[in-house]
Amino acid sequence: MLIPQSYYYRHTPGHNPLLVNRFIEESKTPASDVQVAPMSQFRFNLLNSGKTLAFGTSRRKGEPAKQWRIKFPPETEAFNKFSRYKTANQKTYLPIVWETKFPGVYPYKDTAYWIIRCTKEIIKDHNDIRSQQAIDTYAALYAISLALRERKPDGTS
Repeated sequence: MLIPQSYYYRHTPGHNPLLVNRFIEESKTPASDVQVAPMSQFRFNLLNSGKTLAFGTSRRKGEPAKQWRIKFPPETEAFNKFSRYKTANQKTYLPIVWETKFPGVYPYKDTAYWIIRCTKEIIKDHNDIRSQQAIDTYAALYAISLALRERKPDGTS
């Protein structure tokens, strides 16, 4: 057995690198694309995030508002490193969604579910799930899920 069944029992899906299949990473988009008053970031995300996989979060104390994008594969080193499972003999495995047929083509990327990893800037820990940044993210994910539900299987709208 390469990966013990107990590993899946001891790790929640969001903390199991073999199950996570989407990553929320800071976008390279200029901060001017982050919505501020008069329309809240929450409302802006509900109305616009379904068009792209991008969204913004409100400011935290002492921090600017930020722009994010849902990605696969991840671009940040931290998420890239997280996605590797090492066995006791130091053999490394990647999730099946990382398998490619051709360079950059991930045939198993599209799934009926997303298990998403985000940074601590959005949700610091399990006690932070009701922060304004988390609520802004939930609004974006809801809008994205509605838009993806309308897409045809061939990827067209």
